[in-house]
Amino acid sequence: MRPTIVDWNREKGQSMARVLLGLRSLVCLVAVLAVAGSVAGAAPPAPNFLPGQPMLAGNQVIAMWLPVPGAVKYIVYLNGAKVAELSANQYIAPAPEKAGEYVYEVSAVGATGAEGPKSKPGKITIIKLEPPTDLLARTDRRSKLISLRWSAGTGAVLFNVFRAPSKEGPFELIASVQAPGHKDPNLEPGTYYYRVTARDVSGKESAPSDVLEVVLEPPPQVVKKIKIVFQIWPSKETARYEWLGEETIGMVADLKLAPDGRELWLADPGRKAIYVLSVSDGALAAKIGPLEFRPVKLDFDDRGTLYVTGMEGTVNVMSADGTVQETWQMPRPPETNEAIWKRLPAAVKSYGSQGGDVLCRPDEVWVSDQKFQVIERFTYDGEFLGYLYEYTDITGKKVRFPAVGEMEELPGGRVLVTFPLGHYAVALESDGQGGLKEVYNIGVATAGFVGGFIGIAGVGFTPDGNLVLTDPGVHTVQVFSVESGRYLYHIGGDEPKEDPRQPGRPLIDFSGLSFAQFTRKGELVLYAGTEKAIMKRRLVGDGPVAPEKP
Repeated sequence: MRPTIVDWNREKGQSMARVLLGLRSLVCLVAVLAVAGSVAGAAPPAPNFLPGQPMLAGNQVIAMWLPVPGAVKYIVYLNGAKVAELSANQYIAPAPEKAGEYVYEVSAVGATGAEGPKSKPGKITIIKLEPPTDLLARTDRRSKLISLRWSAGTGAVLFNVFRAPSKEGPFELIASVQAPGHKDPNLEPGTYYYRVTARDVSGKESAPSDVLEVVLEPPPQVVKKIKIVFQIWPSKETARYEWLGEETIGMVADLKLAPDGRELWLADPGRKAIYVLSVSDGALAAKIGPLEFRPVKLDFDDRGTLYVTGMEGTVNVMSADGTVQETWQMPRPPETNEAIWKRLPAAVKSYGSQGGDVLCRPDEVWVSDQKFQVIERFTYDGEFLGYLYEYTDITGKKVRFPAVGEMEELPGGRVLVTFPLGHYAVALESDGQGGLKEVYNIGVATAGFVGGFIGIAGVGFTPDGNLVLTDPGVHTVQVFSVESGRYLYHIGGDEPKEDPRQPGRPLIDFSGLSFAQFTRKGELVLYAGTEKAIMKRRLVGDGPVAPEKP
């Protein structure tokens, strides 16, 4: 009966569906239980240190990290070795005793005992205060001075210097310094003992260095080769120029007498100006500027044309009224010229030329380049002829120029060149082969009466034709033979006497002296940098005098 068969099939199908549904539910339950079991047995993730952790706090290391869900404890590692197991998410322990870098890591352990991965490494650096080492001394018996140097150990921010009359002490604290060195002045000849300790930022003091024994010898006996204390030609002030019209004197880079002897020409690079003063009364005759360049040095040729160097590396040809007629650019030495470049610092390669002194010679114009320590030669038409950068000294040795200061034409075709940084000047002449050779030396082979120069700023001539050199560093005006470079005398104050502050030096009543020159009337004109004034003085007496020793 077909209806019965149909009902039976429907019932059978529904029964099978229920069976299949039950099997599917069982499978899902097993899967859920499997997943749940897998999660319950998984290792926890890696902990994350809090910012700035681990850290040093006094003599302890502190490390803290974020709690890890499911973690029952944490394991701390130091340089890869397990050092602690903790239930809390922090670690506090004494800092390592030895200096060095230490790496800390931490991992989390779950309920099943599974350990998770380690955290990112956290580092601390232990710096131990070490005593100074290699304590050394240098003595200066002339100045009664002992100079100490030492090597600084790690952790030091301050050093205590101790001195004692014997190796056993007692040691007295004489100085606390930041640098690893100290000068101990005003000592009497004898034996001294030193040691040094270091201190760190917390004020903790290290063990002392080894004790150093230093013997300070008595000053050498000075045997004078001359009987007089000094020679001096007294002078008397007749004028003091402090004003240029309504302007005070500024930065004076050069001072020259005009060819007619009636005017003084001053170069002021700070104001980009040239000032012209009357020699007779110091009145401002003219101000040329502001110029398009910063004037440094100036010189006149035999026609009265003015040549002015600029800091920008230019030579500017000017008429008597100050009009710039033409400008020459100073050429930068080619780097292929190894003779010029081998003694120069690498940084100089990025520089441009800088104008120094200018000298109008009978047939050439010489210009010193302050950056590259050379003299550049030009024709009067502005054609570049080449470089001068060395000379042959009296022993036959080639000498590379230091930075050139000033140049002055001497009789017989010679040229005096000053080297302020080298503290000397050299008279040079042609060697017949396109180079220069030394005739005499002032400041080294032929030292000035007070022992040479700190820096020469200005070359002039006395009325009888000898050389006048000024030194702003030691405030002297010294005179030398133009023929041999031999020292002759000093020009000083109104009375020929010794400076009590510096025995052996003539007393002079102003300082920072530069650019001494004599007018046609025999008056001495110079710039006193400390007073920022131009002095005109009249020499008195019959010539150099030699006062008796006090």
